[in-house]
Amino acid sequence: MNRQAERVIGDLKDVVKDTKDLVAVTTADLVEKVQVAEVQLRKGIRAAKGACEELQERAVTGGKLVGKAVRNHPYQTAGIALAAALVVGWLIGRSRR
Repeated sequence: MNRQAERVIGDLKDVVKDTKDLVAVTTADLVEKVQVAEVQLRKGIRAAKGACEELQERAVTGGKLVGKAVRNHPYQTAGIALAAALVVGWLIGRSRR
């Protein structure tokens, strides 16, 4: 029985060593994957930030153009706004029937 106990203890030591090795390899692999994911996330954030800045610039430019058009043609602008309000009011009144 002494030999069997020593064999079991030896096998358990091997299992513990193999488990430690597996954990070490898995941990190293996970760290690498996390680093790759972080790089990809940072690239995505940079791209999104650039797109937002571009949209903001385009919105400001569009706003300036609209402001200039309204200043240059105030009566036409008021007429268009009145026509749009009438159409929206007509559609709302029609949908309530």
